[in-house]
Amino acid sequence: MEPELTNFQNEVIAVVRKIPPHGASTYGEVARTIGRPGAARAVGSVLAKNPWHYHACHDEDGCRIDERYVPCHRVVPAGWIESDRSKQLPYLGRTDPASVAMRNQLMDAGK
Repeated sequence: MEPELTNFQNEVIAVVRKIPPHGASTYGEVARTIGRPGAARAVGSVLAKNPWHYHACHDEDGCRIDERYVPCHRVVPAGWIESDRSKQLPYLGRTDPASVAMRNQLMDAGK
């Protein structure tokens, strides 16, 4: 079943899809881009529920099987330093070691 998205969710997803491989943007930058500068946390909530994350849209060999892919791992907290991998950046709202490692792997690989 296809999820029904609000206008806000669609706007967030459209912006995030435009972030290039090896690129990054902050939650606040995404919020400002859609004209909602105070909505950084709401952007995070949208991305934590992303139905088109990497594993949902790629096969086990990394080939894209769904064009709706939303690279939510490219959106990072303000002040995050790319070289500091000691910070626990959640992936899809999860902070378990496997999810954090997956986010770092995706960012490193430019997926």
